[in-house]
Amino acid sequence: MKVVTLIQRKPGTTRAAFKDYYEKNHAPLGTRYFPFDKYVRNHLDSSEPADVPFDVYMEAFLDRTKALGLLNGDIAKIFDEDEARFMNAPPRPEGFDAEERLVSGPPRGIDPRGTPKTAFFVSNIGGTEPKVFFDAVAKWGKQLGEETNAVRVMLDEVIPGHQVSFFRSDAVLVLWTGHTFTATPKAPAGIQIDAMLALDSQETTPEELKANFGKR
Repeated sequence: MKVVTLIQRKPGTTRAAFKDYYEKNHAPLGTRYFPFDKYVRNHLDSSEPADVPFDVYMEAFLDRTKALGLLNGDIAKIFDEDEARFMNAPPRPEGFDAEERLVSGPPRGIDPRGTPKTAFFVSNIGGTEPKVFFDAVAKWGKQLGEETNAVRVMLDEVIPGHQVSFFRSDAVLVLWTGHTFTATPKAPAGIQIDAMLALDSQETTPEELKANFGKR
């Protein structure tokens, strides 16, 4: 299962400072304690609207129950103290479980740091069944991918009832593309675009995950 977490920077800090601390300090700390199969931080370069309530779209492939079980005692204290240095997320950042679907392009691999992506957070406003809605978003995403020459298009299908409290989208469409949209595209009927994000993707390699896990 894929766990997505939406994290906002600490008030009074810049997005650049948030990203710098996350990549140099918090991400390496996380890899020491959590058995990630894959760990990606998608930092916002810009968004429409500009005031979305998060600064990174973090993807973690791991057992959520097992991970939460590790957050107790001294380990919980370590993460509480570190998160307080740069996050606005008391007592813990919120996340949701999602099923990842490949819409077009090759299977997902390991992205070089700095890979540009465009993401669309979307909601089901047509009242259709989740599968029908996800299929419609995937069809639209494939079209967008073709129009922008995207290397890959993925769809995160949020498990119904697992949305975060402050940004309740039903799916996230992600395009591996450096294309910059001059305006938010028009979505098909029944699909509402909650936000369009230009992302800078930072992925920890499998070699780094293996080397860091268990270090104290």
